[in-house]
This record gives sequence, C-alpha cells and structure tokens, in this order.
Amino acid sequence: MKKFMILGLVALITFSCGDFLEERSQDLVYASSCEDLNEILIGNAYMDNDIGVQYFLYSSSGNYYPWLWVMDDDMEAYTNAGLGGMSGQQLAGFYQWKESPFVLYGNPLDDYEWERLYKHIAVTNVVVDQVNEFPDDPEELRNKVKGEALFLRAAYYFLLANMYAAPYEKDKANNTPGVPLKLTSYIEDLKFKRTRLDTLYSSIIHDLKESAICLEKINEDQVFKANAHAANLLLSRVYLYMGEWEEALKSCEKVSNRLYHLEKLSLPYSQNFFRVSCPELIFAQGSECAANIFGALGGYCFRVSDGLIGLYQSDDKYKDLRASIFLKSKSSRMVSGKISSLFGSYIAEGDTPDTFVLRYAEVLLNKAEALVMLDREDEAIDVLKELLETRYENGIYPEITERGEDLVNLIRDERRRELCFEGHRWFDLRRYAVNPKYPLTDYKIIHGVYAEKPESGQAAQIGYCVLEMYPKGKGWILPIPEYEVNVNPEIGHNEREDAEYVEF
Repeated sequence: MKKFMILGLVALITFSCGDFLEERSQDLVYASSCEDLNEILIGNAYMDNDIGVQYFLYSSSGNYYPWLWVMDDDMEAYTNAGLGGMSGQQLAGFYQWKESPFVLYGNPLDDYEWERLYKHIAVTNVVVDQVNEFPDDPEELRNKVKGEALFLRAAYYFLLANMYAAPYEKDKANNTPGVPLKLTSYIEDLKFKRTRLDTLYSSIIHDLKESAICLEKINEDQVFKANAHAANLLLSRVYLYMGEWEEALKSCEKVSNRLYHLEKLSLPYSQNFFRVSCPELIFAQGSECAANIFGALGGYCFRVSDGLIGLYQSDDKYKDLRASIFLKSKSSRMVSGKISSLFGSYIAEGDTPDTFVLRYAEVLLNKAEALVMLDREDEAIDVLKELLETRYENGIYPEITERGEDLVNLIRDERRRELCFEGHRWFDLRRYAVNPKYPLTDYKIIHGVYAEKPESGQAAQIGYCVLEMYPKGKGWILPIPEYEVNVNPEIGHNEREDAEYVEF
C-alpha cells in the first residue's frame, strides 16, 4: 500500500488564512488509507464539540462565532447585568455594531473565526485531493469521506461569505467581492484576492451537489456526520439566499420525509429539544453556543428580546407551545430553552450542538418561502399548516388568511419563531434587505446600552444603539481581519462604521 504525505492538518494555519493560502507546514501526517483520511476529517474538519473547560465565551478553541447571536434582534442585554464582565465585554462591540467590534477593554481582540474556518477548509481540501489516491479501498468509504469533506467545505465558505461579504444580489454578484476561495491543497506562489460572490456561490453549490451524490447511498444515522439530506437541505438554504426559488424547492423535495419528520410538541416537555433522538434533526455540529451565551460563560448578560417573545401567541383560543419549550424563564429573564444546560463547556450525552444545525422544520420553511415567492400561495399555506399543526396545543392554530406581502411576512415571522437561536436570524435579515420581490427596507434593530451606577452598583440603561437595514446600516458585514490584510493586502477592508448611538 502506498503512503501519501499530507500537509500537517493541526498546524496548517498558525495565524491567518494567509498562512493556509501561501505557506507549507513543517508538520506532516501520513495517510495510508481512506480510513486515515476519515480520521483526519473527524478530528480536524468538523467543528469541535468538546471545547473543554472555558473561562471566556470567545477564544481560539472555544465557541464558534458567538457574536453572531448578539447582533440580531432576538437577544438583548440583561438590565441587571448590562455587559459587565469579561465575556460581556468580548461581545460588546458586536452587540453595539461598532466599526471595530473585535475589541476588549480598548485593546484589539483576535478574530478567531476567520482563522478557524479556513483551517477547517484546508483540511477538507487535503481530503478531497487525496481520497482518489486509494482506489483499492471500498468505494463506499471513498464516497463517504469525499462527500463529507465537500459538504463541510461548502458550509464553511457559506458561513464566511455571509459574515465577511455583502448579501447576495443576483444583478450585482459578479462584481461583489466575497472571500478568498482556495480549493486545492498544494502551495500556490501568489497573493490571494477576494473571489467574486457569484463564483464563490457557484463553488458552494457545486460542492453540495457533489456531496449529495457521494453520500446518496451512504446509510448515515449519526446526526454528527454529514449525509445526503443535510447536503440537500443546506443547498436549499443557499438557493434561498440567492433568490433561486425553483432550485430551492427542488432541493427541499430531495430531503426525505420518511427518515425525518416534525416532532409534535406537547406539555409537559421534560427533555431537550436539541437531542440526538429528535426526529427532525438532520445534522448538527459545534458546541452549545447560544446556550452558553445566556449562561455563565456569557456572564448572564443576555436575555431573549421582547420582540421575539411577543411573536408567540398564547391566549384562551390558541397556544403556541414553542413559547414554553423553545424559551425558558431563568432568574427573572427569558433564555433559550432548546438546550437545558446553560453552564456546559461540552455536549452532554444525548444533547446536540446549536452552533450549526440542520433540521426538518427548515425544509418546510424554505419550501413555504420558495413557493410564496413563486406566487404559489395556496401551496405555501399548506406547507405552513403542516408545521403549525405540530407547534400549537391540540393542533389548533390561527387561520391563515394572509396573501401577498402579508403572507411573506407571516412566513418570515414563522421562521423567526421556529429557528430562533440556531444561527439564522442575522443572515435572514441581511437577505431580506435585498430580496428582489419583497425587500425589507424600513426595519431597524435597537439594542439598549447599560452601565453600572456607582451609587447603587446596579446596571441601568444609559442609551441605545440603532442599526438600519442593509445597505444603509454599515454593521452588516464584518471587518476583514487585519492580520489577513497584512499578508494579502489586495483583499482590502470592508466599509464599516459605528452604528448610531442615542444617549439618554
């Protein structure tokens, strides 16, 4: 059996994406089979789920992109805590949409996510390049390893594009800078630039389609491993972001409703919604990030926003059970109830992460949105009813009479209710702003700002920050890390400025 020398996967990136793009690590790993590649994939390409003991919410080995949850309108600072403490201050620049959000007590804070995601991508590139070097290994194993690597590579580029680039607009994508795209593991002697958004999305689509083909006949029943249904669901999400409604619909139809189905909610509910046995969970990776933000690692600084709480209907006639299951009251504030632990630094047995989640409810929401955008409103309503029957007490929910833009807004609200604290809302608001048919332009996010009163030692609101919708608001695209620009100057910076601040 031939042995192939592969670039060291643990040390592929030391400080930046630039290192991954340009430099060769001195550490080497030898792979003599596809099983070796599979082990490399598991250990270095998937997000870490056991992040060990963490004392701060944001670190190079801790929760992935925790700031994503505090920038949107589903989370607010907790009045009694403000943003005091190390973890709160780590996220303060994002919560207030500062021009330079990676700041801690006035000092620069490293952007770990750019580095971590590109490091994972580097691993997937090695695996994709090398997997065909083992033709004597079982075809099923080769397809499995390649399919998972392609899925992960697409997922990470999709995240990077929606964090560090403008939202996708079909008529502008060929001139909109995305993020650097590298799909090979060999060294290239050149300075990397940002790939156009249309090219970047084309690569993501290609990888997901190939992943679905590779994994089509693989019987993967672990939610922590990618499968063909996960690839098709993520593909439908990508098409939704692009405004390719027909393609989004086709991808939704490829996700099996025999393997996955909605969980019919009822009270009392004594288990975690995010759990391995949940019948609608297709794929999950990462840590309990949203749960940790609400808990000790987040310094008890955050609570569920009044805006989100107010979306759940509960009266004598209709009772949305998600208000009692997806949200929980803890110490006089509302927090996420999808994972019960608010203190863990690892995934407890039977639990699943909330960092990157794919589940069957999203299939229906993607499908309903695509249908309404195609003016197939009755079909969209039927799909929405399928979801609501499992979310309201005794399956009794308000009659859907909305049409046109009102129906679009209902579906958007339903998406917010259903997918809260799963990493969707910030990205959804970005794409709603540029929707070609029903753009959301007159919306704004308001975050209260708190400070401790010296006389009482209690936090009180001293003002608020306002973020206008994209493109008027300049906080919707994260800054390219300075360490990356130093290595690859042609990548350049993103335009960004402080959000409006109103002081009391």
